[in-house]
Amino acid sequence: MKVIIGIFVVLALAIAGFAGFIAFDSSTESGAGGAGLRASDALVATISHGERVEFRDHVNNEGLTLFDFTADW
Repeated sequence: MKVIIGIFVVLALAIAGFAGFIAFDSSTESGAGGAGLRASDALVATISHGERVEFRDHVNNEGLTLFDFTADW
């Protein structure tokens, strides 16, 4: 009996995960949920080459702002 309940729980979690993945995937494609922004639509800018930067001056209030730090070493 415990084996049957365990299998049922695993199947239920797998189905819920798959349904969540499908719902998330379709919402990002249609723009219905989240930002719906594709990488090709993103604004990418280099804001500094080592100078001091005020992040508040570069935040987008209508979406997600990502600051990526890199170095050429």
